[in-house]
Formats: sequence, C-alpha cells, structure tokens
Amino acid sequence: MQKGRILQAYMAAMDDIRNIVLVGKTGNGKSATGNSILLQKGAFKEAGFFGSVTQTSEMKSTKITDYEDVKEYTVNVVDTPGLFDGTNTIEEVSREIVRCMTLAKEGVHAFIMVLSTKSPFTEEDAKSIDHLQRLFGPGAVDRMVVVITGGDAFQDTFEGTRFLTTAPRHLRNFLHKCQTRVVLFDNTAKLTNEEGRSKLERQRSELLRLVNQVVKENGGKPYTNEITERISIREAVKARLRQEFRRSARNGEVSSCSIM
Repeated sequence: MQKGRILQAYMAAMDDIRNIVLVGKTGNGKSATGNSILLQKGAFKEAGFFGSVTQTSEMKSTKITDYEDVKEYTVNVVDTPGLFDGTNTIEEVSREIVRCMTLAKEGVHAFIMVLSTKSPFTEEDAKSIDHLQRLFGPGAVDRMVVVITGGDAFQDTFEGTRFLTTAPRHLRNFLHKCQTRVVLFDNTAKLTNEEGRSKLERQRSELLRLVNQVVKENGGKPYTNEITERISIREAVKARLRQEFRRSARNGEVSSCSIM
C-alpha cells in the first residue's frame, strides 16, 4: 500500500515537469530564448557578434503557469551548441546528444527549434527536421515546437501572423511539418519594466501551452530514444574500462584491453 502511494506521488511529480531542449543553428538566438523562458537575463551566455558561446549542453530551471490547465510546471530548459551547423565532429555531436538527454533524465517533452526573422530561411534550414531526426530519432519531430526570434520587428500580433502566412514556401512547409506549433519571441523585451516583463511572461506561457499540447498528443509521456540510451550505456562501459585500465597501470598489472 505504501509503495503504491509512493509511486503515485512520484508519477504526480513527474507530471509537473516539462523538459525542453533548444536546438537550431548558431546565431538564431537559442541562448537568448532560453533566458527569456527563464526570465533570467544572463542565465545562458548569449553569442552577440562573436559566434557561438554555448560549447556544451547545459540546463537551467524555472516555474511557469499554464493558464489553460491552471497549473504550475517546473520547466527544465536545456541549451545546446549549434548541433546543426555542420562544424562539429560525429564524436562531438554524439557526446552532446548523450549529454542533453542525460540532463533531461525524465525524457524530453518537446524540442524547441529556434529560427530567426533576421536570418533568411533557406532550403538548407528546412532540412533541420531531417537533422533532428538523424540526431535524436524519428519520433523527435512529433515533439517539435518552433520559436521564431526577432518578434520585436512586429508592431502587433496581426503583423506577426501576416509574416507567417506570407513566408517563403519552404518555411511554410517546414511549419506545416511541425503542425504549425509556432510562437514569436521578442528577446529584446526588458525585465526591468512592467510592459517588457508582461510580454516575456505571455510568450513563455504560450510556449508552455504548445509544449503541453505536444505532451497530450503523445500520450502524456516524454520522449526517450533507444539509440541515445545505447550510447549512454556504451559511454559508461568505456568510462569503467578506462578506470580499470588506470587502476591496473597503477598496480603494475598488464592489461590487454585497448580503450577506444
């Protein structure tokens, strides 16, 4: 009986957690978007004019209320380096996939693809979905929400909506694949004044609504990937072998193992 109550309490706690992973190209504003979600400027280092600052995946947490559910969630935000830039080695990309999936230990509730109104959306960008599937597995796309940064370029919601409906064909096709789960973000809004803070809070509440929509459409469960689980196990075994190799070397024992 007590075990049953403990399990129920654990499942209830898990239901209050949302793990989101920010993905996309360097320069689109992933870290700035993470800071806007957290309502903490500087929580993640932003790139500015000097390229990517984020070298390894890291996670920060916040509390956000979904006003449709009238419920507060713990939202864990994982910021990743530019995995889609094509500048990383296979080993580096594999390591970051394992790292971000490890950080989101309950699983990933949604992948947040960050695009920018200030960067032309190319056909190569449209292949980001293919990249996401290759990196995280085919089920990842069913859990994708798009954040488009540069929302400060629009005077009101109507202008933002018009931008989306008149966007280039490959961008519209891209959004269609994501079932048009998209929200515009203004990362220039200031936390220090009431208007700016209110705007940031509305943006992140809308994002959480879309994340919860994704969760409901996927049976209420977070996404885990068997491939990343196998990679994690392999890395753990390799780490143990290295540890044993060093121990044997210290003790003067001969080892025939070669560590890759």
